[in-house]
Amino acid sequence: MNRQARQLDWFSPVILFPLVYIGYVLLGMLPMSNLWYPPASVLLVFGMGLVFYLAGALLASRILRDAPSLLFYEKIVRVNASDQPLKEREEKAAQRLRWLSYLIIGLGFLASLLVIRSGIPILNPDNRGNINAAVKMLTEGLWFGLGLYFFVGASRRLERGWRALFLMTGMIVLFLVLLAYRTPLIYLAFILLLWWHYQHRPVTAVQLGFFGLLVVLSGTLFSYLRQILIYGVNGWNDYVMRIGIDPAWSWLVPFHLVTREGVSVFQMLAYLIPPSGGMFGQFHLSAFLSAMPGEQFSPRRIVTNLLGNRPQVTTTPSLIGPFYVDFGLIGVAVGMLLLGLVLGSLYILMKKARGIEQQVIGFLYAFLLGMSLIGIHTGILDISTFLMLVFGYLVWRFVAVWLSLANRSRKEEFGP
Repeated sequence: MNRQARQLDWFSPVILFPLVYIGYVLLGMLPMSNLWYPPASVLLVFGMGLVFYLAGALLASRILRDAPSLLFYEKIVRVNASDQPLKEREEKAAQRLRWLSYLIIGLGFLASLLVIRSGIPILNPDNRGNINAAVKMLTEGLWFGLGLYFFVGASRRLERGWRALFLMTGMIVLFLVLLAYRTPLIYLAFILLLWWHYQHRPVTAVQLGFFGLLVVLSGTLFSYLRQILIYGVNGWNDYVMRIGIDPAWSWLVPFHLVTREGVSVFQMLAYLIPPSGGMFGQFHLSAFLSAMPGEQFSPRRIVTNLLGNRPQVTTTPSLIGPFYVDFGLIGVAVGMLLLGLVLGSLYILMKKARGIEQQVIGFLYAFLLGMSLIGIHTGILDISTFLMLVFGYLVWRFVAVWLSLANRSRKEEFGP
């Protein structure tokens, strides 16, 4: 990462996130069909959210610059080439993390086989709603485990040969396609892009733009095929004509609907809920309660019920929607401030760290940044997302403590 010190890092939390955020909101306001569009005043709330996000990211930079000892619990351990005991300890930590990633991927494969045994979701997308929540959560291990493996072990594997790594990646992508998982595919592609950027060769603005275009087109076509499988070609074209779009562009309509949905849904929630908020924490709590036994409503189901949408679908409230539903405008300000603070802190820590700890923090940063970018549309609501974030943090602390113990033993044996 040192070779990028003098280059503009497009994956910085104060560059990429604001660009995607602004692009998403503006595209969502373009009247490309005869559907209802929110008034321009909604831009004020989204703009306020972005301002507080940037304030949080810049605050993280100031805190960690003025007080380097406040790197959460302890200073990051720097492994020098001459510290052989630390190097050996670091290699053992990397080996354990590689085995952990294999275990996570294996559980993901087993869960995927359980899902596919009762029907391949890509051939019948309606069956996705019948997947057991615990099993569905385990399938997330496919992309999460592979992302972790790339950051802590892929470079070593590439030195020995690329075929095994390519085969494992191809199998995981195939299973995600069969499971009709669009968002995990985007997560995985983004994490691998950041792995390449930070561990091999910096990604240029042109390459990043090409990647973004590829993701948009792939996601749009993926959604288009799902709609065709559900409604048929004629049914989908009828809907496209009803909203005032030429059927020749029907394959692009899913992208238009996605960008419009976030802004429009938030505006409708703002009509129903006062600026002081309405659920005061219960909305975020429902993400965890939805995994409990009995009839529990997930956050997206709550939004669906609030807006009176048909129960067969769930509705995404955008990134700032959950903050507003719970605590109003203050919730938007505090929530976006905290998001910027966490992302900014991880970015700085990743830049300061070395060796295996840098790789783990890099994976955590890639995961959270990807989650935040997708969350601009979906909101950060899934319990699996919170659990994976906590798990990734615990992995980081394991590495830090493991290296700290080695450093302590070295000082006791050889002196400072």
